[in-house]
Amino acid sequence: MKAVVVDESDSSAAGRLTYQDVPDPVVGPRRVLIKVHSTSLNRTDLTYVAGRYGKARELVIPGEDVSGVVEAIGPEVDNVKVGDRVMALLPGGGYAQYVTAHMLGVFPLPESLSFEEAATVPVVFLTSWFALMKRGGLQAGETALIQAAGSGCGIAGIAIAKCAGANVITTAGSDVKTARAKEIGADHAINYSTQDMTDEVRRITGGAGVDVCLEPVGGAVYDQSVALLKDGGRLVSVGRASEIGDAPKRHEVDPEDAARRRLSVQNFNLPSTVPTGEARTEIAVISDLFDQGRLHTVVDKVFPMSDVHEAIAHLNGRGNFGKVVMQAWE
Repeated sequence: MKAVVVDESDSSAAGRLTYQDVPDPVVGPRRVLIKVHSTSLNRTDLTYVAGRYGKARELVIPGEDVSGVVEAIGPEVDNVKVGDRVMALLPGGGYAQYVTAHMLGVFPLPESLSFEEAATVPVVFLTSWFALMKRGGLQAGETALIQAAGSGCGIAGIAIAKCAGANVITTAGSDVKTARAKEIGADHAINYSTQDMTDEVRRITGGAGVDVCLEPVGGAVYDQSVALLKDGGRLVSVGRASEIGDAPKRHEVDPEDAARRRLSVQNFNLPSTVPTGEARTEIAVISDLFDQGRLHTVVDKVFPMSDVHEAIAHLNGRGNFGKVVMQAWE
């Protein structure tokens, strides 16, 4: 099969990912072999381009979520069958024509979504759902601050928060993106390039701050977001997109301030929800909301997988609003 492989001998960003022939994956117990139709790009994939993908392995293939058709199943698999249209959450390997996934990370394709749309769902919608609804406890009538409106998590967060009946404030770096954010449901959109985010959030909330914040950016945005929580506010950090390629910054919350204001500030790790079965339970709810027309995703641009460098460059350029997707089927 063809796949995008990390070339550990090449130190240049342009040459580090190569599209080449690799052995077909082998199906084992509790594993599902998927013929990949589409795979979506996530900002964590840029760590491969930056050369910060962790411990070297024999064959490194990026890609954390895909859509496609079940080609084969291993022993003990009882939740899907050959021929099923599925989407999957992966620890890696999605930039390929075939991939194996743990059965608990394989989910039926929502009937209302295309393969390209479905590939955008597992990582960002599960992440935003857990952060806002399960960890953040977002309630109808509360105010949610969704950072990075044009990102996958930002778009998913806006959709989920509006579905929950929240008042949504979001941020982006251009007037084009803030306008798009309002089109997909945000009540307020702040252009942080021309406006002071702190001042604007304070103005919008009458100085009270926000109930829940979905924070995928890291860096100074994380610190600002904590400061913008109202008493009893909850922040869930789901990534550090601004720190990719740099040494991770250690974020510390003043324990006295957190106690005084009754804040809940936590990090969320999506892969930990697969073996527990939590991901499978919650994706069923999310899929139903898609089929009811209450949730919507946004595909920014679709590339053939052989054009991986163009796809990565498009994502890295931060001009996208929505998910960048690659098609594996020729």
